[in-house]
Amino acid sequence: MSKLTNRKVLLSRIQQAAGTPANPGVADAMLVSNLSYKPGTANMIKRDRAYPDFTQSTQGVEPVHSEISFDVDLSGSGSRGVPPLWGVHMRAAGCAEYVKDGAYTKYVPVSTGFEKLTHKFNWDGLEQVIADSMATMSVKMDAGKEPMLTFSYQGLFAPQTDTALENVGSHLKSFIDPETVNKSMTQCTLHNKTVVMNSFQFDLGNTLLFADKPGRIGVDITGRACTGKIQIEADTIAHADWVTRFRNKTLSSLGIRHGNKRGNRNVFFSQLVQLGEPTTTDVNGILHYDIPLYFTGTTPFYLKVA
Repeated sequence: MSKLTNRKVLLSRIQQAAGTPANPGVADAMLVSNLSYKPGTANMIKRDRAYPDFTQSTQGVEPVHSEISFDVDLSGSGSRGVPPLWGVHMRAAGCAEYVKDGAYTKYVPVSTGFEKLTHKFNWDGLEQVIADSMATMSVKMDAGKEPMLTFSYQGLFAPQTDTALENVGSHLKSFIDPETVNKSMTQCTLHNKTVVMNSFQFDLGNTLLFADKPGRIGVDITGRACTGKIQIEADTIAHADWVTRFRNKTLSSLGIRHGNKRGNRNVFFSQLVQLGEPTTTDVNGILHYDIPLYFTGTTPFYLKVA
């Protein structure tokens, strides 16, 4: 029986403990886009066996895990102090969630106490549970477009089953539409200077390690290197000398505030950002700088929704 590619449902829930899969339900359905899915991924083991002729050896297979990645809209829950529905993915990407009732939800990267997540992914009746999943994350904000978060997961393999799609249409309406990145909705400061931003990219840079050894199987976050890139309009040297700041290894802040409505205001902030080598580029006849970014310190950034 044919399977339709545009009929798919993703449910995601944080686990109580590693090795104990959660059971995601309708209330855990996720509104995602650009979904990529590998039900079972592993390297082949080459066997160079000797035969008296040109017989092709069968290949071995390393331990198999599953991978899934997708985009979610960078938008709030609609209520201040209520975590956004995509917040579980920040937690599975090695970020602690702090909630202040009636005020905000904040995500801060941590180095211990990681949480794991169970996905239930159904593709037109083919369903797979991916437990003990952990992720890395990236942010993309382009002028004139809607901001997105991308999550890339590794998790434990389990066989697919024939399971009917759950009806999650009503729950997906709970997701708030994002605001377009523009002058009225978005403000950006770099090293305490207001800038005209054309684009911003951030990569959390988690190192994900899947291991299947006698006595233990799982996915771990074993390291992190937060990097990014910003494209801004060139201004006077009196306003900001970006090359000198690069040469002097200056550390200062980056702040992007997006959205004007209560419950849908998003703030990305980093206190100690080092600039890479600025390069110039032409964007529709206007001179811009492309500047690599390196996010340093014990707390390289936070993402707050208020």
